[in-house]
Parts: sequence; C-alpha cells; structure tokens
Amino acid sequence: MQGVGNDYAQQNSIQLSAGSHFFQIQDSHKMRRVVVLGKNLAEQLPKAKVGGLLKINGVPFHIIGIQIEQSSNVSFSSDNALFIPQTTFNQLWQQQPDKLFIQPDGSVPRAALIKSIRQLLGSRLHFDPKDENTLFIPDPANFGHFILMLLRAIQLFLVFSGGMTLSVGAIGVANIMFLAVAERTREIGLRMALGAKGGQILWQFQLEALVLIMLGAIPGFLISWGCITLLATLPLPDWLGTPTLNLEGAWITLGIITLLGLIAGFYPARRAAGLDPVIALTQ
Repeated sequence: MQGVGNDYAQQNSIQLSAGSHFFQIQDSHKMRRVVVLGKNLAEQLPKAKVGGLLKINGVPFHIIGIQIEQSSNVSFSSDNALFIPQTTFNQLWQQQPDKLFIQPDGSVPRAALIKSIRQLLGSRLHFDPKDENTLFIPDPANFGHFILMLLRAIQLFLVFSGGMTLSVGAIGVANIMFLAVAERTREIGLRMALGAKGGQILWQFQLEALVLIMLGAIPGFLISWGCITLLATLPLPDWLGTPTLNLEGAWITLGIITLLGLIAGFYPARRAAGLDPVIALTQ
C-alpha cells in the first residue's frame, strides 16, 4: 500500500482500465478514502471492481480505479500495489512521506536541479546540503549510463567470443587444407606435369578453402534468420523488443568470413603451388 499524491499516475505513466480514474486534488485535500488497485492485486480480489468497496485494516475504501498491465516501467512496477491519497494515509497511520517523485522540466539542468533539492530540503530539515549521506537522490541518468556501459561490455564480450569462434574455425579449415594437400600430392604433381601453373594450383586450393568456409557459414546464417523470424512471431514483452536481422552486420560478418577463408587457405595453397612435380609424383 502506498500513499501518493494525485500527480503520481502521470509521473509514472500508470494506465487505468475503462471507467477508472486516479484520485484528484480534492480527494487529497478532503482526505477521502478512495483507492486505486494494481492489475495483479485486482485479479486476486474477485469482488474488486470500480465503484465497489475494499477494506484495508478494517477501514472501508471506495475503489475508483484499476490499473491495466504496466510493462514499460520495470523499475517501479505497480501491478501488485494499491494507492490511496497521501493525506489519507498520513491521517490513518500517522506516517510522514519517505519518498518524493519529482518530474523536472526538460530545460532544467540535472545537476542544478539536484543541488536545488538538497538546498531546499537541507534548509527545512536542518542538514548540510553538501552531505550526500543525509539524502539519497537516485539519478536515472547515472543508472542509464551504467546500463549503457553494461550493454557495451556485453557487446564487447560477444564480439570477442565471436572472433575467437571464427579464429578457431579458420584454424580448422587451414588444418583440413594442409591435410588435403598432403593426400593429393600426386594429383598436384600430375597436374603440374601436364602444364598447370603454380598460380592455378594456388587459386584451386584457395577456392576450395572458401567453399569449405561457406558450407559452414551459409547454414549458420539460415538458422539465425529462422530463429529471428520465429521469435518475431512470439508475444515477447515490450521491454525485450522485437528481434530483427541487421543486414549491415550480416554483410560485414560475411566479408570477415570470406577473408578468413582466404587466409586459412593461403598457406596450404602456397605449399601446394610450390611442390616440385617430379618429387610430387613419387609421393
């Protein structure tokens, strides 16, 4: 249960069901016993409806609003809460407010606003405004910066993991191509004896390495596209968003994979192109 001001719903983007309304300024001035229920709480009370009565600690309250599901504000979810006017709360339970929700004007600098709040409350409650331990003011901007840095760290970790995966794949392709050169030494010697140039042998094995890389990359892209398409059809929460395929990122990844394929196949191909046909035919 929370005793709040009549601006609380607007500040926290609380949405109410049809026929509902949040309490008005006269409800607070007259300390009326009215209540707004969170969605989950209303579902747990089968008889709860707009216009009905709800007893809180034996005190009857008129239900004037029922909230619909709130998913956009994760930090201050009120689906399980009930709200009554702050003045009514203070009158019945003799408790002073312990939190203030402030919605600043967009033109006011954040640091100046926080400084003004500390000075105002410091003068009224008799504490040093410079002492940050006396008053806790959560700063959503700092929290947003922390979340941004956390997401950047996760992105860097994923990039590093992806790079390591591609590197391991390239090493595997290089090993396969070295093995292919060793097993096809006689074939290489025969082709060179029939007039094949070293450059032709080089590009043959380069192409084989590239095809080998693509045989792994293309199914991977198709599986990713299928998973993204499937997730887009599911009823995901609003805060999670809808997954989409980043074509720019896909093309960049494809370019990196192609480059790795050429690099992985270059040394085995150069070894194959440098074989002596006479020695190769005796292998």
